Amino acid sequence: MAYKNKFYVGSISTVLPRKCGIASYNQDMIESMIDDERVYDWGLYSIVRGRLKYPDKTKRHIEYNIRQDNLESWLRAGDSIIKKTKERQRRGILSGYFINHEFGIFGKDHTQDNLIPVLRRLHENGVPTITIFHTILANPDRQKREVTEGIIRYTDKIICLSPSGLKTLMEKYQNTPRTKLIFVPHGIPEIYIPETRSELKKRFGLEDRLGNLRIVFTSVGYLSPGKGLEYPIRGFWEVLKRYDKEKIVYLIAGETHPDILEKEGEEYRNSLIELTKKLGINGAIINKKSAVRDLEGRKLRDLKNSNIIFWNKHLTQEELLKVMKMSDVGIVGNLGREQISSGPGAYWIGSSRTTIATESPFFKDLENEGIGLLVRFESSDDFAERMLYYLHLSKEEIEQLEYAASDVGSKRTWDIIGKIKLNLMQKIVRHKAHLKNGD
Repeated sequence: MAYKNKFYVGSISTVLPRKCGIASYNQDMIESMIDDERVYDWGLYSIVRGRLKYPDKTKRHIEYNIRQDNLESWLRAGDSIIKKTKERQRRGILSGYFINHEFGIFGKDHTQDNLIPVLRRLHENGVPTITIFHTILANPDRQKREVTEGIIRYTDKIICLSPSGLKTLMEKYQNTPRTKLIFVPHGIPEIYIPETRSELKKRFGLEDRLGNLRIVFTSVGYLSPGKGLEYPIRGFWEVLKRYDKEKIVYLIAGETHPDILEKEGEEYRNSLIELTKKLGINGAIINKKSAVRDLEGRKLRDLKNSNIIFWNKHLTQEELLKVMKMSDVGIVGNLGREQISSGPGAYWIGSSRTTIATESPFFKDLENEGIGLLVRFESSDDFAERMLYYLHLSKEEIEQLEYAASDVGSKRTWDIIGKIKLNLMQKIVRHKAHLKNGD
């Protein structure tokens, strides 16, 4: 073969600048692979709603824009993949495709999934595929069960982002070949942040009236009702009654999820602000282009008297990692009882920070590795108890928690995870081309 040690890598996924956690994951994954000498070239089949303006470095790799809610668009994309795969194969270039699957981005409002007929065509035409499951449901409805079992049937390999997800597929879904499943953890970005935690806190203004740095609890990511932030807010209110409130602050950083914003506007964010006001907590709002204001809309000179800060901004990856490095504790209130993946959770590990999170399978798996503090779902009392527990830890105990996160995070950086996935794809494309080791 002309390029026997090289192959083309494709991806079917949402793609940045679409504001979506899967799109961020996809970019990290692709960037972790493209400089490998085995990659002949790479391309993106981008799942879109509306128009996207891609940066130049991405634009030339867009093979096809798939209209999310349109089955015909999906089928045309499948035909494009098959045609281009065969064209490359005639030139001696093998191809393989990664698929980032999450219910909701393969059809309209979780009511359909357009991937199955496409995946069936790819399978019938010998196109190698690896599907990454970002959600695995232990108790799915009929439609989601059929979708999951269909993907398992027609893809060559399933990547589970947590051990619990792999176990669920084996126990809850029929005819799941163990040989198709592999656990590969969520990758963690490596971006060097030169500023110290203290320097970042000072720059953000997180000091008390005497100039002492405050302890920072932080929630990050796109806001939506599924984030369950009303529970840590109520828990933090209990903490404020039992701890020196000048020494602590809760930062909620991130803009509202675009799909939620389109349907409901800022209803959820406003409900959190109203809850904060109702509880009598001093708060601040930092919007994208306006000055810092209190919860009634009055301008504030600084954040010194604010115990909850709502920062309404889309955070770049670098900004996100700066916020995490600045923080002492990550707070995750997600209500998804079957959540097997968490981008923020992976990032908190990479930032070596202690995390207080609801007991989803993803965070239960982390606790089994000695990382994080779990709380029950919808339990403000649990959040309060865990926050107070952290506040009374010694410096040495905190360092031990952070070291545990750092130790695991060092084994999950994208340079490591990307190579694992690329090795896996290489084996599959060579196997389907009937090539053996040494050929």
